[in-house]
Amino acid sequence: MLRLGHHLGYTQFQVTIVLPLRWLIKLREQNRTVQVLPQLMRLAETKEAKVLAADLVRRLIGKV
Repeated sequence: MLRLGHHLGYTQFQVTIVLPLRWLIKLREQNRTVQVLPQLMRLAETKEAKVLAADLVRRLIGKV
């Protein structure tokens, strides 16, 4: 793994610490987005708001 890291221009620190941290941060951001979806749907009161919220939910799910 260390050789692979050096081959790609990463230091051992980046391979063992920084890259997994970036992955965890991205996962946490995606988790926050997913947690907001039910609240978004509940807050949509009008038919138009519900349609817009559902469209947004579909797009967000597609990104996750």
